[in-house]
Amino acid sequence: MAFLGQGLEATIAATLVLACSAACMCDDSGFEKLPPPKPGDWLYVHKERGQTVAQYREQCANRKTKQRSVIYIQPFGDMASTRPELLETLREYLSLFFDCRAVTLDPLPLPKEAFHPKRRWGWDQYDADLLLRKLEDRTPRDAVAVAGITDADLFHGDMNFVFGLAAMTMRVGVYSINRYAHTYRGQPKDCTLLKRTLKVANHEIGHLFFMEHCTRYKCTMNGSNSLIESDSRPIHLCPICLKKLEWNIGFDRVKRYKKLRDFYRKIGLKDDAAFVAKQAERPGP
Repeated sequence: MAFLGQGLEATIAATLVLACSAACMCDDSGFEKLPPPKPGDWLYVHKERGQTVAQYREQCANRKTKQRSVIYIQPFGDMASTRPELLETLREYLSLFFDCRAVTLDPLPLPKEAFHPKRRWGWDQYDADLLLRKLEDRTPRDAVAVAGITDADLFHGDMNFVFGLAAMTMRVGVYSINRYAHTYRGQPKDCTLLKRTLKVANHEIGHLFFMEHCTRYKCTMNGSNSLIESDSRPIHLCPICLKKLEWNIGFDRVKRYKKLRDFYRKIGLKDDAAFVAKQAERPGP
C-alpha cells in the first residue's frame, strides 16, 4: 500500500468537509468534526467520500411506511437465555432511536455450516454472510429492518473479523457482541458492553435505512477498523445523518431527543443524556 503523507491526508479531509458543507446548514454546535485519518483508521484504508442528504434521498430504497414499520431483533445461539436483560434494553432503545416498533423474535440456533473452528489465530468464528442468508429467508413482511445478534465471533470474506454486516437491499443485518465484553482478551475493565451493543446496533440498522458511513463528523455512522476506533465514535447521529433519518422516518426530533434523554438517564449514560438534552433545546434546520 502506498503511504499517504500528512499533507495529503489533510487535503483529503478538507475536500470531504467542503463536499459535505452544503448538506448541513443547521446548527451543529456540540458536534465534533472528524480529524484527518491516521494509519490504520477506517478512512485511511477505505477512501470513502461520504453521502450528502441529497444523495441519500436519491439512493434510499428502504423507508418506514405503514406496511413496513417494525424492527425485528433476531437472537442467534443462546443470547436469549444468557443475556435477556441486554436484549430487552436493546429492543427498547431501538424503538426510541428509530421511532419504530421493535420486536424480539424467538432465538435461532447458529447454523453449523457457518462455523469455522480455529479459523485464524485460533479463533472459532461464524460466517456472517451465511447468517444474513438465514435472515433473508425469514424476513417478516412488515419488517423495515431485521437485526441478527449473537455472542459468537463473526467474519466476512477474507477479513479477520467484523463487528457487524448488513445487506441493505434485503433489509437484514447481523452483528456480534463477542469483542465487546470486558472478558474479551486485552480489554480495559471499565469498558461498557451495553453502550457498545447499542452503538453497533444503531450503526448496522442505520445501514439498513441506506445510510452510508459518515465522513465529516464524529458520528455513530463512522466506519471502524478496530475496537479502539469503534469506542471513539459517539452513540448519536451527527446533524447530516440525523437529517437523513428524519426525512426517512418523519419523527419529531425534539420529542425523540427527550425520549432518548430519559432512556440514557435510566441506564446510567449520564453524559449522553446531557448531550441529547442540550440538543433538544437547539433550533432545528
